[in-house]
Amino acid sequence: MGSWFSNIHIRKSEEISKEKICNCVKNTLTEQGYTSVENMQEADVTVAVVEPQNGKWISICSNIFAHDDPDSCKAMAMPFSSQLHADVLGVACFDSDYLYLNLINADENVDAWVGIGAGKELGITRRNNLTAWKKKVANYPAFSVAFKNEYICADEFLATAECSLGLSAEQGCASLDYVQETLLQRDATFLYFQREEGPCLTGPQLQVCYMRYAVPCF
Repeated sequence: MGSWFSNIHIRKSEEISKEKICNCVKNTLTEQGYTSVENMQEADVTVAVVEPQNGKWISICSNIFAHDDPDSCKAMAMPFSSQLHADVLGVACFDSDYLYLNLINADENVDAWVGIGAGKELGITRRNNLTAWKKKVANYPAFSVAFKNEYICADEFLATAECSLGLSAEQGCASLDYVQETLLQRDATFLYFQREEGPCLTGPQLQVCYMRYAVPCF
């Protein structure tokens, strides 16, 4: 059985803090019609903001930020990059058959993409642009070799490339459930949100339709 997950990561810098990212998440979800609540019992949505000790990335894990195609990943990462003026990395894995990484930097006009495995079966046909990663990884030759390797499980790429990316494989593979069930929860701040109720809609009504002729009605 393969792995399914998607997450986003913000590269740390002197200007980037977990508190700043939490505020960014709150602003984003407020714009989408959510309100912040105090606990999980009240919440419709839970977001984990994870900052491992000595890590180079701060991660956001939540089903509300799931991205299963290139367009949704970029649409999610671009606002975070614009607000935080930082590199934002989206990672998604599909049953370990296919894995993609999309690194966005709005200020630098960077949109780096790499896919591992069979994406066409999922309708993902975006081409890899490996050279776009040159200035975004610590060791580009090693990253390039990792990309060219063959993998039984596509997410093994995260372990092979973790030194180049500066992102641990554990963090790269994290989902909300994984964070809640492992030691990563010690490094996580959990945010809870409730969907604002819309206007009350009238329920369905039954109407009788009389027909003079027994003509089939499609």
